[in-house]
Amino acid sequence: MDASAMWAANIETGGRVHIAWSQFNREALSAADRRAIERGEDDDDREAYAFLKRSQRQVIYDEPTMFGVAGPEELPASRPREMARALGLTHRMACALNHSGPWLDCLLLQSGEVYRPVSRQKDDKSDLLIPILSQSLALERTFSTLRARFGGALAHLGELGIGVFLVNRQGVIMERNAEADRILEQ
Repeated sequence: MDASAMWAANIETGGRVHIAWSQFNREALSAADRRAIERGEDDDDREAYAFLKRSQRQVIYDEPTMFGVAGPEELPASRPREMARALGLTHRMACALNHSGPWLDCLLLQSGEVYRPVSRQKDDKSDLLIPILSQSLALERTFSTLRARFGGALAHLGELGIGVFLVNRQGVIMERNAEADRILEQ
């Protein structure tokens, strides 16, 4: 792989959150192109997102498979694909990491290699990495929801001098407020 990105896409609104760009994309994409993608201005790829939403998660699909065509020469016009090709990235693949309501956590991969259908490739590294990425995003979404919902309460309890720790079953601290940090520093 030459470049990658990971984000959560809202299928209904096209919005993006939790965007992580590979170094190649951070350096090679123009600021305008990066902003356009971050704002969800990639309607030409909406069919691929719909495919990922209804397909098995944690499986990498090549672009022709997502668009339901036999090969790359039959792909419909796409501004994001043209942006990738301008950077020398001729092969795009994607993986749905999680489906969560209208949200679709995506791993997007781009390569300048000669096209090979992904379905015929086996990669032990991706078989190990993809479930880890999937669980990490699922946990982050849970913690983001908790922070949004209870962040004010945690801060207020901290102002009252009450330290709050959120721990998992193994007793590992997953989240804490400022007062809890102060307690740990003692």
